[in-house]
Amino acid sequence: MTFYYFACLLVAMGILVLWLDKRRWWQYGLCFGGGILINVPWILWGTRQQLNNADLGRFSASSNWLQAMSQHLQEVTQTLGIHLILGDWASSIPPILATIAGIIAIALLIACSIGLWKNNQRQTLGIVLCLGVLPLLLMLSIDIITKKFTLGFGWGRSVIFVLPGCLLLLVVWIERATKKWQKIAAISLLILYLGISSADFSLRHRWMFHEIADIIEQKPNAQTLIVMNSFAWGHVLRLAYYLPPTAPVMLLAQPSDKLIPALQKTLASSGDRDRRILWLESSRPVWGKPTTPEQKQQIQQLLEGRYQLEKTLPLIGTWELDNFNLTLYEQDTN
Repeated sequence: MTFYYFACLLVAMGILVLWLDKRRWWQYGLCFGGGILINVPWILWGTRQQLNNADLGRFSASSNWLQAMSQHLQEVTQTLGIHLILGDWASSIPPILATIAGIIAIALLIACSIGLWKNNQRQTLGIVLCLGVLPLLLMLSIDIITKKFTLGFGWGRSVIFVLPGCLLLLVVWIERATKKWQKIAAISLLILYLGISSADFSLRHRWMFHEIADIIEQKPNAQTLIVMNSFAWGHVLRLAYYLPPTAPVMLLAQPSDKLIPALQKTLASSGDRDRRILWLESSRPVWGKPTTPEQKQQIQQLLEGRYQLEKTLPLIGTWELDNFNLTLYEQDTN
């Protein structure tokens, strides 16, 4: 329910209920109403939180009809390719590969639909299309009407709720339309998904914050100040999670335009307390702008006047938000 346009799935489920058993629609309506009542606390609290966090301005609009339709088609194609084939790999590959995967995914869904239709599984086909494709088309329609591009936001995660219906289409096709090729089709699909997931967890780097923790643990008793040009909760909370719980560590997290005066004030008040300064420069701070070369130079001048540069290390994650440049400064003890 935290996704934009989750109501599209509820509409699709309502249509499905009316189609399969319209005589007892009122009973299903009571159940649906009961579900809404149960979720009233979330609706009252969660909706307010979502509106406070909403950044609807990120969804650009276009006045060029042909260009807008092209982008809508691209978003649908890439979203299906990401959900059905690429998975989390979408965050570290060129968009053209997501488009190619989407074309393959759409062709596969069409082939499965044709196979079920030819095997007289039309009601089953209607059910899976209602759960998987209809919510996607509803959201696409809303985007077209409002002239926004929300469907492809975050590599399509806003419409992750269409994935069960699409996967159900593949499974039903394997079960009821492949006949003698059933085992081969099922094994091939499982190998594909297991291979993609295994490669994701084994080949992509996920240890940025572990590396920071390892540096802290090299001198666990040294007072350390971590300076970061991002105050995004994803950065701050994960950093806090991976740091040793007993290490004497302080964190100064500010946007790039406020970091320098905050660092000056902190250094002036700390005296010689901080033995080490660990500067984390985020390539994409989320809620602020990246550090400019001029700001970076000012920070270097501030730190090099009191500390010695020990090492510089790039930290690479699974996507741009997890990329940092780590610079370690230590006090001269001689």
